[in-house]
Amino acid sequence: MGRKPRINVGSAPESGFAPTEEGGVPRERLWNFSFRFWRQVENFGFDGAELDTNWFVSLLDQLRNLSSETVDELRRGRDSRKVDVLRYHEINWQQPHIPLQRRDFDWLPKDLLENEVEFPFYQFQISTGNGRVVGFWDESDVFHILLLDPRHNLQPSKNFNYRVDPCSPMRNQFETNQQVLHSFLEETRLGCSLHPDCLARDRLRQLMEIPHGSAVICLGHEHWQDASNLIQAGTISCIDDLFMFALWMAEEHPEKLCELTGTYRLGDDLAQDPVTSSQLAIPND
Repeated sequence: MGRKPRINVGSAPESGFAPTEEGGVPRERLWNFSFRFWRQVENFGFDGAELDTNWFVSLLDQLRNLSSETVDELRRGRDSRKVDVLRYHEINWQQPHIPLQRRDFDWLPKDLLENEVEFPFYQFQISTGNGRVVGFWDESDVFHILLLDPRHNLQPSKNFNYRVDPCSPMRNQFETNQQVLHSFLEETRLGCSLHPDCLARDRLRQLMEIPHGSAVICLGHEHWQDASNLIQAGTISCIDDLFMFALWMAEEHPEKLCELTGTYRLGDDLAQDPVTSSQLAIPND
């Protein structure tokens, strides 16, 4: 029978390989962590988990501490005391009320996902009350983090009647802004007018009430080409220069700006302003 091909999950960092002492004696490998396969999924996210900054500090502290531990002490169980303190063990897929099965980690390469013998999943605790980290070891002794489990949901505890505490994936800032933009564009497709119940106008008003943030401005092809030509010619250094000039015009010569743009004076009631889908401000605190 031929030898099974080795599954390559990616190159490990150089520190993942055991260097040698003088005389060729290999040093013991220290823990290395990878977030390459980390995901947020239902019941394993940060939204609704009631987390604060201290939780994330505890997580980073634990990863830092373990980065000084040797692989053999935990992965190969050489130090049973540390194994017990960390609550380090293989995932029990038969645990009552377990919300995920191995097959649900479908973002992993198929050859890895279906090879439970060589790539079993493990968990260890952040601290007693701060949940768990779930992942697997690759062939280079790198621990790939799959899930952060702040509510200890993957292995529900008998002490809490095997309860699963709901928490959901949380969007990052870019995804949040992208969702706002998507919702705005969807609402404008319903039709935008000066009617008091205009959905797009109300959304724009809400965004403009935020005292600070980032601006996302959609330019037509012609205007974008004009701006690009000014940058290439050295007239302006970036798009921000145009925005600053517009602010100066609005402050010093508002009537001239209104004449050029064909809009009402800035500061007039928004209900009188023509709002188009090319004008949108998105907060990004």
